[in-house]
Amino acid sequence: VKGKIPDLHGQILQTLLHAVANPGRPDPIDRTHKDLPAIKGQALCELLEKINTSDLPKTGGTTVSVVVTTTLETLTGGLTTAGVLGTDLQLSPSQARRLAAAHGVIPVVLGGKSEILDLGRKRRFFTKAQRMVMAVRQNGKCNVHGCDIPTTWCDANHRTNWAHRGRTDLNDGELLCPQHHTDHHHGIDFPRRT
Repeated sequence: VKGKIPDLHGQILQTLLHAVANPGRPDPIDRTHKDLPAIKGQALCELLEKINTSDLPKTGGTTVSVVVTTTLETLTGGLTTAGVLGTDLQLSPSQARRLAAAHGVIPVVLGGKSEILDLGRKRRFFTKAQRMVMAVRQNGKCNVHGCDIPTTWCDANHRTNWAHRGRTDLNDGELLCPQHHTDHHHGIDFPRRT
C-alpha cells in the first residue's frame, strides 16, 4: 500500500500498526517466514477489521458495508470461494464466516427461495435491506447497462415514479447513479442490468 499522508497521521498509523504487531500480545501475529513489511501489512489488515463501521459516515444511504455473495454450500465448507460485491475478489469460506460473524460484513446467501421485501405504498423511501438486495441484484453497480458507478454512490429509484403511484418494493426499485437518476426523471430511458 502506497500513499502520502501528513506526518502527524503517518505517526498515528505507525503507532497503531506497532501496537497490533506487538509480539507480546496474547494473540500475536505469526512471524514465521515474515519480514517487517509483511508483519506491518498483516497488522494493517487486523486494524481494518477492528474498525467500528457505525462510527464512519454513511455512503449510498447506508453505513459502510462489505457485501459478500455466497451460496449455502460455500458457507458450510462444501465449495471454495465467496465473492465480494462489485469486485473480482474471492474469499475462502472460513474468511467469509469469520468476517460475517465478527464485523459489519453482511452475508447474502444466494440460492433457495428469496423473500421479497414488498412495502407497497406504505412508505416513500427504500429500506437499507431493500437497497442491499438491489445492490446484490445489480452486482454492485448502477442499474444502467454499461455504467460502472458503484451502488454505494447510487440513489434508490422508483422505476414508476412515486408521484405516479410507484411502489416501494423490489419489483419497482433500482439503484441509479445521480446522473442516470436525473435522466430517468427527465424521461430518458436506458437499457437496464435488471
